[in-house]
Amino acid sequence: MKNNLIVICAGKNSLHQQWGDLSSYNFDVAVIVYDNTDYSDEVKQQAKYLFKNSDRKFKNIKKCITYDIYSQYEYIGIIDDDIDVLPKTINDVFIMAKKCNFDLCQPTLNGGYYSHPQTITVPGCDFRISNVVEIMCPFFSKRAFDACVFDFDTSPHGQGYGLEYSWEYNLRSHNGITKFGGFVAFIDKYTMKHMNPVVSRLEVSEPDTKYFRDKYYVDHEWVFNDQVIKGYKIQDE
Repeated sequence: MKNNLIVICAGKNSLHQQWGDLSSYNFDVAVIVYDNTDYSDEVKQQAKYLFKNSDRKFKNIKKCITYDIYSQYEYIGIIDDDIDVLPKTINDVFIMAKKCNFDLCQPTLNGGYYSHPQTITVPGCDFRISNVVEIMCPFFSKRAFDACVFDFDTSPHGQGYGLEYSWEYNLRSHNGITKFGGFVAFIDKYTMKHMNPVVSRLEVSEPDTKYFRDKYYVDHEWVFNDQVIKGYKIQDE
């Protein structure tokens, strides 16, 4: 039993198949297979939890990652299956999240495709405080996950568009500090690549985003508050 959990909604081309032996790292893996893929025995053995469910990403997570599962962990990370990231990077993100009291964070993008410029790595910066992170690769503390997971399957399509508004509202993180006293951050010290082009299906993204904006009375279109986002270096101990 590890202290942290990584959740991947995975199809046949999921990049987590490249990870190899994970026994020395600080996280368990939950794989939710959304297509007809039957992974090799080696890949299956790397997963502590293996589910098959063909729904949308965040609906899959809400159904499969129950309280009995996630309550065992200090941190829960969610990554898309087209994210190219080393297991060592995930391991170190969990360490940094605990050290810095991050309630919600994500590694930044150092190559590949992106939707929001705020998610691109800033050289020379260890992390940037933010009001929220994006849905591609969020890492939650257990208390933050518990405060946010109820909303994962409430939108019309459950794909995740607009969930940033829900997370910011339910964590009260408008100024980068959550209601629990932890922080929200983009981590520039540890990076990943998003390998596939971002495809926005308007018939899905627009109603889901509108749902969360209306639910939480959000009057701004842009979810990331650039006045909040400031960079920091970690002081050596």
